[in-house]
Amino acid sequence: MKPDVRIVTSIAEVDRGEWDRLSADRPFASYNWYQFGESVLAPAPRWYVLVYDAGELIARATFWLSRQEQLPLSSAAERLTASLFFRFRPLLLCRSPLADWSGLILPQDSRRAEALRLISMAIVELAAKQRVSFTAFDYLDLPAMHEDWQGLSFLRVDIDDPGTCLTFGQSNFAEYLHGLPKSAYKDYRRHRNQAAARRIEVTVQDRVSDLEEALALVRAVEKRHQSMPKPWARALLEQASGGNTAWLSARQDGRLVGCGLILNDNRVHLATLLGLDYRVEYVYFQLMYAAIENAIAHQARALRGGSGAYPFKEHLGFTLEDNNHLTFSSQGPILQRLGLMLGRP
Repeated sequence: MKPDVRIVTSIAEVDRGEWDRLSADRPFASYNWYQFGESVLAPAPRWYVLVYDAGELIARATFWLSRQEQLPLSSAAERLTASLFFRFRPLLLCRSPLADWSGLILPQDSRRAEALRLISMAIVELAAKQRVSFTAFDYLDLPAMHEDWQGLSFLRVDIDDPGTCLTFGQSNFAEYLHGLPKSAYKDYRRHRNQAAARRIEVTVQDRVSDLEEALALVRAVEKRHQSMPKPWARALLEQASGGNTAWLSARQDGRLVGCGLILNDNRVHLATLLGLDYRVEYVYFQLMYAAIENAIAHQARALRGGSGAYPFKEHLGFTLEDNNHLTFSSQGPILQRLGLMLGRP
């Protein structure tokens, strides 16, 4: 019997046990995580492409329809043009919700190539019906790029600014600090003293407080880095309350001057929605130290720190993630050429 493909539009239509068995210990892939993601991204259309072999779920790919996406465009005019275009010809993106992580899982055996072929055929047909501009599998690692996509009608590109990741083997924060290079530990003490002198205090909470003030700081960071505002930021902050999340807030004399949200699944943490008051120095450093301490306290396997601030993060033990690769397909040669221009082929 050949594998068959089923397409559903909600995680509720998939058996929890089958889903989690396929997810194994992958981060941001569990049934609970996708339930949370669907709740936050509720208005966004999504499709789950599932491959079964003799009744067993052996592969899956989760696609989200996006009309607003951050692209590596240099000018505000180009970003505006792309934003207007995607309103009418949206993107169809294979990814895990909220986490900058791949939504594709394939079997680790001889059925792998056939499963991917079936998924790609199904999604190309769906993309045509939805009149999307690009269909993309993003956040792929380099070995998967070379091994899995040979012979398929998808183009491969690399994206600048990879994410970062810090893995843990320490039992407490003091042990982590003790293992830092002398220069990094010296910087930690200097940053801590400078923050104390500025009366900056960082706390970890179960839920978000001062939502409007926090959103303003998040938007300030997006504006500083010329990033497109995350349309789901408010919904995520409103629904963040324990479980999959922790809230970091930095205050100076009671006033919110920095913040960040920690997402977690399968003991991997992700720092996201950074917010800063750029008039106050040393806040970012304290938020990063707090994120590390919180991850170790919760026995996390790793902390994903996002892109940027590479020298500082490297000093703390972060390494670059190798998932800044994607494959895409599009309707027509003009869109294909545009897609290649947006990445580094």
